[in-house]
Amino acid sequence: MASTVSALQPARPCAPFSARAGSKKPQQRRCAVLVRADVKTAERGLTSGVQISGMRPTSPKAWELISKTLKKSGVSFVTADAVEAALKRGTPVVDIRPSNEFSRGRIPGSVNCCFYQPIEGWSPEKIVRRVGFSFFGVYGTEANPDFVDEVAAAVPKKNGGCILVCNIGGSLDKTGPSEWGRQSRSLTAAYELIQNGFTNIKVLQDGYGGWTKSEREVEMD
Repeated sequence: MASTVSALQPARPCAPFSARAGSKKPQQRRCAVLVRADVKTAERGLTSGVQISGMRPTSPKAWELISKTLKKSGVSFVTADAVEAALKRGTPVVDIRPSNEFSRGRIPGSVNCCFYQPIEGWSPEKIVRRVGFSFFGVYGTEANPDFVDEVAAAVPKKNGGCILVCNIGGSLDKTGPSEWGRQSRSLTAAYELIQNGFTNIKVLQDGYGGWTKSEREVEMD
């Protein structure tokens, strides 16, 4: 049973990672969302989350492409107050963190569509990936191949827009040495959704970590 408590502990930062640019195949209109929940990922030709236009997702060139695309598409940031108001209006708040993080604490009323999920299977490649993560003392994750389908199912036809939540939120403004801002999973996920026809995407400023630091209510399993 879910419970609601006051948020006191900051969440762990999320690392930047995503998929390369989406398929050129025609998409079916679903109101403002140009994908359908019953169309399988493989049929749309989506990528595994390993590259963006042939580049490593964390490379400067890949992040530049992501940042430029998001700015051109009008992706913006919203405050925690705006998220609370959006939930009252029925706007979907999509938490893209792995399910184990979501279960430990989330914004009440948010829905979980993992952009990355715990590694499944024991192929040689996945064993190596697990070992690599364990070397840094963290659990291993991999791209969720059903991410776009899950978001499409969570976004009602009546408005088409949504708010994405990861741990840090990120930024599209110049930060330190980066002209293109601070990369985050929610921003990279927004890029993936845009490549698949989604519109009216917003991102929670400072992410779930900022939500907990403000000691707002959270829900947990």
